[in-house]
Amino acid sequence: MKMVLVRKYCCGFFSMISLLASLAVPLKYLQAQEQGWEITTKARNFSSYMPDRERWRHHRYELLGSFSKKISPKLSLIADLRSRLETTMLSYPKGVNAHYDKAVREDEMFEGEFRQLYVDALLGETVLKFGWQQVDWTNSVAPNTVDVTTPVDLRDGGFGEASDIIVPVPALLWNHSGLGVSWEWLWIVIPGVNRLPKGSNGYGYYESLRAGRSSAKNLEIKEQQRFAKFSDGEFGLRLSKTISGLDISAFALNIHQRSPSLKIDFQSDGSEVLNQNHPRSPLFGLGFAYAGDDVALRLYSYYEPHRSPVSALGRVLSVLPPNSGGALPQIQEIELSPYFERRLIYGLGLDYLGGSDFKWYSEMLLTEIFRYETDTELSALKLENKRRHEESSQFSFLLTNESFDSWLLSLRSTLAGPKFGYTLSPEVKYNFSDTSLATGANLLYSVSEKSRYEPFKNSNQIYI
Repeated sequence: MKMVLVRKYCCGFFSMISLLASLAVPLKYLQAQEQGWEITTKARNFSSYMPDRERWRHHRYELLGSFSKKISPKLSLIADLRSRLETTMLSYPKGVNAHYDKAVREDEMFEGEFRQLYVDALLGETVLKFGWQQVDWTNSVAPNTVDVTTPVDLRDGGFGEASDIIVPVPALLWNHSGLGVSWEWLWIVIPGVNRLPKGSNGYGYYESLRAGRSSAKNLEIKEQQRFAKFSDGEFGLRLSKTISGLDISAFALNIHQRSPSLKIDFQSDGSEVLNQNHPRSPLFGLGFAYAGDDVALRLYSYYEPHRSPVSALGRVLSVLPPNSGGALPQIQEIELSPYFERRLIYGLGLDYLGGSDFKWYSEMLLTEIFRYETDTELSALKLENKRRHEESSQFSFLLTNESFDSWLLSLRSTLAGPKFGYTLSPEVKYNFSDTSLATGANLLYSVSEKSRYEPFKNSNQIYI
């Protein structure tokens, strides 16, 4: 009992010291020009507490740098660098990271990466960009809720600004004009997929996977597949034109699913291996946008004719005998999603930008899924083809108010159905001369166990 109390108080003491240290670190901006380079650096820290889990989740220190150099009048080099240290994942003092396994600590404790590193070339009316880029052909108020074209980092639940959570990919973008329209060609050399946690990191993803196979003696969750061959590349084309202030665009993409499709292998000892794969899923999109003096209107649609469902854990695996523990010698593997979907997404956005201080961004998404199933009840029963139609919707908005000197108030929220759930992210920010301080919360609420936010219901957090 004494050791438990000592560990508890040591963890609390270390957490408070880390928090005070994060507050003591100034956020400085440095702008310099050295031999043609334009350099901007920024230090940032972030601490959050999960009240439902009674633990500090983040004491994170970041150093960000933006570098640009004009090599010639028509050639530039752009680079954004981010290094990150997560002190809650350190191995000392003991007990601070007792909730997280080694794989999570190695994945989140320290990382340094280029958020962007590409060459920008202007050749007449042609623009070429080649290198590591954040490619996003959608314009969503809540980037973590639309897994259509852009891979995002979901290790922290997907909260954060788009520039922080979009996964950069090595790509070539070629933009030129012809036949009265703008043509944008895309080649992603190595595909990017949603970045998921390596283990149970407190945000519910792995807990939800294991909950679906509670009867198994042991469940091994394998990492997502990796892409290394030239044939794994992704290609796309977007056409756009402006007519009397109305922006019209259409695109086609041959990409891999950003969220994983799941497949399970049964082992002879009763254990199971869960594989996360990303099959190809063609995608087509059409969008319209009009911006007036005060109001902007957006209308768009996405269509996926052949998609493997992301998760169907309970439905297929429920046909296993209750006492089998998943051990069926005559079955070597079964896909958790032995069917395909046709998914159609409609989006309507309405933004108010007329006020000098008050701004409102909102969008409504309606998703229709036509599911074509092939059920195999792991017996001699005949295959039965089914077609099922499902609908879901979500409403997202972002409200900002800058009417107070040096203060910025914002509120971001997403409401999802038909099984109701919502996220709520209020934030208050104060800007000093070269430093800013913000505090807020990321709150999730789930009415039904089938809500998309049910796995994350204990991931509420307060941050500074």
